[in-house]
Amino acid sequence: MNEQDSTAQSSFVGDINDLFHDRRLSDLLPADFIRQIGFDPDQYIFQTTPQSRMRRRRTEPTLTLFDPAPVPSRRRSEVSDIMYGQMQMQQNQALLSQLQQISSNTRIFCYEVKLSDFIIHAYSFQQLNWEKGAGIFIRDGRYLRYGQITKNLQIKDCDPAALQIVGQDIKGAVGDFIFGVNQIAQKLIPNLILQSKAAVQFISAEIVSYQARSLIRVKVTNADDPNLLYVMQKLIYIFGTPVEVYDDLSA
Repeated sequence: MNEQDSTAQSSFVGDINDLFHDRRLSDLLPADFIRQIGFDPDQYIFQTTPQSRMRRRRTEPTLTLFDPAPVPSRRRSEVSDIMYGQMQMQQNQALLSQLQQISSNTRIFCYEVKLSDFIIHAYSFQQLNWEKGAGIFIRDGRYLRYGQITKNLQIKDCDPAALQIVGQDIKGAVGDFIFGVNQIAQKLIPNLILQSKAAVQFISAEIVSYQARSLIRVKVTNADDPNLLYVMQKLIYIFGTPVEVYDDLSA
């Protein structure tokens, strides 16, 4: 590669990285719609402080490849069979029930994992190539959730109710996407609730996978308020994905 090509490539990569920061709401949504829901089109989506830059990868999500396991032939194949084909496991089983079924020669690896709302223990039948903050996918009941490994654990220190790790975000592209959607949702939802006149308080929002499709889960203080239908319709229009609203009683 000659010097001119190298300079052009360096400039291109720099432009890509710059696009990922200092992005405004108007870069993603029509300005008229942004004003309609009560936001400033020129408002930045992400803060550009050194701390926030440290937390996010300097790559453009649309140009980053996710390096998954082999693509399943059936849409709803169990993720455990895809990722760890040699292990035939029942869906939604915690660590304790797995220990009662597997042979003594099978190795189990445990990790402390940070989810969007709390820290849990999780296990895997394969040792993961990880560093602190590495992204992984957790099976939590009906959902697949994204988490980050915070440290290794000895099997003796692992919670018997630990959840199963079913995959790893090798390139970090999925984590970038989930982080971005969650940040936008956290900014939009309180204002949408205010517009809907729903008598509820917003608690949290998280994008998960349900039946091989993305789903935005919104937690509020009272999921029975009929005015929340307005919020759900707006979120579906914005993100183009199903929305679930729940509270502590319906979780």
